[in-house]
Amino acid sequence: MRKEKHDVPYNFDVLRNYHRMFWEKGEPHHLPHIHAEYQDNNAVFNISDGEILTGTMPKRQTKIIQGWIAEHEDELLANWKLAMNNEPLFKIQK
Repeated sequence: MRKEKHDVPYNFDVLRNYHRMFWEKGEPHHLPHIHAEYQDNNAVFNISDGEILTGTMPKRQTKIIQGWIAEHEDELLANWKLAMNNEPLFKIQK
């Protein structure tokens, strides 16, 4: 299976990075999530509760990301649905 990637377009100056949504064509992703990168850390965060599914992230950045996910949960889930349909994602403001 080919892995697809969509950068979630938004402004997030605190971490100055991208959060990404990944999926494999033909393979269901069971939990909506984002991939976060910060310095040498990578983590996958569940959109519904902000918990880390896999990977590591410093505590401070984890709290920032979890707060951002909570604030933008509806937008992230809408983008997740678009990504699952291989449609362009919309920009999420910080």
